[in-house]
Amino acid sequence: MLPAIQFSEASAIDARRYANAGQELIAAVNRCLPLANEAVSVRSAAEKRPQHEISIRNFTDLLDQVEGRFKVQYRALDTAHTVAINAAAALRDSVGPLDPEIVLRIVVSDDAYLEIGTAAQILRIDLPATPEMFLKGIEQLNVAIEAGATTPGHASFLGSVYASSAVTEMSGGRIYFSALRDLFHGALVYAGHEVNLHLNDQEIYFAGISSPGIYALVQIVDVPQLGRILVDVHAGAAHSVTPSPEVLEVLATSSWRSDYGGVWARRHGEGTVMPAGSLSFGWRARWPSELVHASEPEVAVGFFAAMVSEFANVCRELHLEVQPVGGGSSMTGADQLSWPALVSGIVPPP
Repeated sequence: MLPAIQFSEASAIDARRYANAGQELIAAVNRCLPLANEAVSVRSAAEKRPQHEISIRNFTDLLDQVEGRFKVQYRALDTAHTVAINAAAALRDSVGPLDPEIVLRIVVSDDAYLEIGTAAQILRIDLPATPEMFLKGIEQLNVAIEAGATTPGHASFLGSVYASSAVTEMSGGRIYFSALRDLFHGALVYAGHEVNLHLNDQEIYFAGISSPGIYALVQIVDVPQLGRILVDVHAGAAHSVTPSPEVLEVLATSSWRSDYGGVWARRHGEGTVMPAGSLSFGWRARWPSELVHASEPEVAVGFFAAMVSEFANVCRELHLEVQPVGGGSSMTGADQLSWPALVSGIVPPP
């Protein structure tokens, strides 16, 4: 039996809105699913060889049509996804100290509560915008459902009211991890950067940024024990630099180049892909999510995104100063040693 609790009519309205948003999200996924399956099937037929050119062209034309219909439905899914996340956040904010799960169960029917659990699980997984990757996301969803993630009372049940694991107090005006991640990723794409995702889940966002004159990584991490999210912008300047007192002096006296962040450097030992004894360096900073207020998150996110270009400029100037005394290769997306050199800077030295 559910406990007797008192909640406002506004909370009941928010619970119904979340339920409706969850149902629309499921419907949007179901509209995408057959089109994704059809697109994968048609692509397989188009790529089959040997096959007459006319047949290939017919399958290719059909694939364009199916993928076009999928994109239309996926845009609707993307909208439904955002609406459901916002509705969940509104419900949690509305009930205050009360348990939103209990409020939801009281307001909606048992069947609706179970259905919304599936919607919440959809929000916890990644459903990319390509048919092949979309179907992989659906596979992950089915595995989670079979494991009990949507079954009340099961040890794996995560609740029917979606919440990022990185939420701090909404009453304090702080932001959800998923919202910060999505805003930052969108800002990077909007800025024209090539973004290579390496990890993207409900706790960590880890991506490489490669553009003309820019080589960097961005990391957003949920740290629940601290009650905050940490945002790292980590730019690469050069690798395979020969260390010397002159090089170290340049790096140690470089803080004047930017009001934000500071230099990072790693000397590579034996047993790595980097030349033994060589040095890699760049510019980095870490900021806490307290800088991002939920009422105006785009302000802080815009600042973070701008720092990618700022740090890249610092790195370029710093390498120009280091190169005459230490040599080294500029970090770029085309250089195979650049990524291991860059990543070495975000982990403690061995």
